Amino acid sequence: MYLEIESSEGNRYLFDGLTNDIYSLEPDFQIIDGSNREDLGLPDIKRSVTPDSQTLLKVNNSAKTLIIELTEQCNLRCTYCVFDDSYPQERSHSSTKINHCLAKNQINNFFERAREDAYIIFYGGEPLLEFKEIVELTSYAKSLFKDRVKFSFTTNGMALTQDKLDFLIENDFLITVSLDGYQKNHDSKRITINGHPSWGKIMDNLQFLKDYDPIFYSSKLIVNSVINSIDDLDEINKEVNSNTLLEGIDIRFSFPLQDSIIETKKYNEFNTNNYEEVKNIFLESAFSENVLYKDRLLPLVQRIAFRKLGEKAQEGKKKCVPFANRTYIRSNGEMQFCERISSFNIVQKSDEIIEASHSIQDEFYTHKQDSCSKCFAYNFCELCPASFYYEGSFHNKHEDICNNFREEFLLSLKLYTDLSEKNVTFAKV
Repeated sequence: MYLEIESSEGNRYLFDGLTNDIYSLEPDFQIIDGSNREDLGLPDIKRSVTPDSQTLLKVNNSAKTLIIELTEQCNLRCTYCVFDDSYPQERSHSSTKINHCLAKNQINNFFERAREDAYIIFYGGEPLLEFKEIVELTSYAKSLFKDRVKFSFTTNGMALTQDKLDFLIENDFLITVSLDGYQKNHDSKRITINGHPSWGKIMDNLQFLKDYDPIFYSSKLIVNSVINSIDDLDEINKEVNSNTLLEGIDIRFSFPLQDSIIETKKYNEFNTNNYEEVKNIFLESAFSENVLYKDRLLPLVQRIAFRKLGEKAQEGKKKCVPFANRTYIRSNGEMQFCERISSFNIVQKSDEIIEASHSIQDEFYTHKQDSCSKCFAYNFCELCPASFYYEGSFHNKHEDICNNFREEFLLSLKLYTDLSEKNVTFAKV
């Protein structure tokens, strides 16, 4: 749970994965293979991988997010979408819609379990195809939560039209619009049911929203940019820096779901091979011209810079508590602990949530105990049960997710040491 790192200037450091401490090593100091913590003079601190009793209680009194799948219908047919006939284990673009009474009952249950800052996300398919349902369920949730709830949805932007804007603005919705990086790539992949490109229509809708309420647009719009490959980085940077509709907007990046593991590996390899260029981007704070690094690497470097130390090191660790962090209601009434998994219909009734959450955590942490207890990057990863669920059980097939994160963490740690040696003020990066 420790590792040696070397800066670009040739200085050597020891990172303690338990306490988050970084020690400067003398040039003649040698770390012998197999050295234990006592041999290196590191403090005797134990790591607790399994959740404590307070974490388990979050299911019942600190639920954060309710995701309601309003419909499986969608007005686009993205070529990489997993919700088509090519992925029979997934749901399809069916006509299934949420039952209104069922949705209200789930909001009731969420209200009983929610913490102060509660969130309700409307999901699809394309949620704006059921805009009337959004209006009614928003009104109902507000009657329960008063001002303790916030609303959001993810949309492809095709139905983000004038008739909906007053309601969305009045209720302070956070809107995430999905794009595929840049126009040429987007129009080759995000096509309508009739096979037509969609970029132009989406841009028209965004322009109208920006003109209608520029403050709402700049503060409440997020763009999810789906990157087909790291090879598209130059084109994405050009699009972001030439498209006035993307100027100043929070842009988050992701790879297509089914390709995310292999594309993340390529991303890490690209950064390693181009390390000096990446380092200069950080030294010059040139993130406006290199938008991917602002969303991806910068937050991890800053987390390292402002990490907790010693016995408090693990307090900054994020752990997903199923049905507390997220509760996902399918349009057919089934309940899952995350929208990012398929065919995991763990709960049929709301009163089974607590027992189901405990059961999932027991299985998951038993599965991950060995690898997590030895991992140097553990304090910084988002331990996500959904990432390791595969075809009905927790599975080592997705251990590549851990390997990818370790590589990204190592790169970020090296960046941190190099920037520290240049006396960079991380709060200003």
